Amino acid sequence: MLDKIYTNIPDWYERSVVLPNIGRSDHRAVVMAPTYKRTEYGEDVTVVVRSQDPNGKALLAQAWR
Repeated sequence: MLDKIYTNIPDWYERSVVLPNIGRSDHRAVVMAPTYKRTEYGEDVTVVVRSQDPNGKALLAQAWR
């Protein structure tokens, strides 16, 4: 496994789909499609973006252990 996908908003995405290998490759792609649900007018939405510097990545890794 090369990458992991974490979310605390699972309602925003359809169930993930793993695609078959392409050609002779042993790699497969994972598709995460949005559900396209829009919020009602005036509803507050909070989006948290983590820093992608080494410290931010380390904090994210520790949060999921």
